[in-house]
Amino acid sequence: MYKILNVQASLFKSVAREIQFRKAKKLSRTDAAYIAGLMDADGCIQTGTKSPFYVRAKVTNNCLPVLHWLQQVTGVGQIVIIRNRAKPTHRMTYDWLVNSIGATEVLRQVVPFLKIKRGNAEAAIILQRMVKHKGRNWTDPVTDVEREERRKLAAIINDRTYGTVLN
Repeated sequence: MYKILNVQASLFKSVAREIQFRKAKKLSRTDAAYIAGLMDADGCIQTGTKSPFYVRAKVTNNCLPVLHWLQQVTGVGQIVIIRNRAKPTHRMTYDWLVNSIGATEVLRQVVPFLKIKRGNAEAAIILQRMVKHKGRNWTDPVTDVEREERRKLAAIINDRTYGTVLN
């Protein structure tokens, strides 16, 4: 089994480079609602801590086929193997990660269905809209005022209290 995981890990890395900078596919309402449930339950929306100029969406799960489905349906993201070496009895877990434009496009489609993390997702969409970039190269000179606005948005996105559940 260990050899299979190593092969899968190398495949994930090569596929991840190709998928990471693609734009997200258009989701059906059913898929968007299901992904919103995954994001609310097992997901995370975050920004960089030192330089809050990018957005990342993540879903952690121990069912690899669900994350493969997520990658296939959205057309973006990469799957990373998370191994807890301190507790060998724990099951292997996996992360589906998507950054920047891909994350924003997925979040924009699932935001109507989010209940817990809707505020974080909306702030992430606004933050990503503020960033000017060209492909993989960031061309984003900012003023101190803009930097402070981005830091405030990053604080909202990285807030783990979530407030109340929306109806």
